[in-house]
Amino acid sequence: MAEFDPLDPLRDAWQQVEAPQTDRELCDEDATTLEAVQWMASAWQQIPIPEFRSEQKPKAKSLVWRRLALAAAALLIATLSWPEAEIADNQTKEIVAPPLPATPTAAPARLIANDEEKIEILSGKVRLTMLRGPVASPETDSTDY
Repeated sequence: MAEFDPLDPLRDAWQQVEAPQTDRELCDEDATTLEAVQWMASAWQQIPIPEFRSEQKPKAKSLVWRRLALAAAALLIATLSWPEAEIADNQTKEIVAPPLPATPTAAPARLIANDEEKIEILSGKVRLTMLRGPVASPETDSTDY
């Protein structure tokens, strides 16, 4: 069985690409430009495409399975020893919950101001101010204001 090269799909796709078509002919250019383009095209055609092989070797399956088995064993040991440690801690300590602080009663809300521009409500130390916006008419778009 042949070894899989990760660059094979890229190489196959590159070979299927067609050269782009220009919107004008090169014969309209001056002699210097023609000479430079011909030189560049011949230079690119003379360069061989290097073969590239990945230096990475696939990891041995046994090493992966060993690490997985080691992690599973460590997890099993930790899981089995957990209840014993929890029982030992519960037998030596008595858990006492701290008393809950008394919740202050909220002051009743009072309406301070209610006019065309705003509404103000006061409750204890908290003041809520709600500003009134312009009234939208059916003719106006809601993004206009």
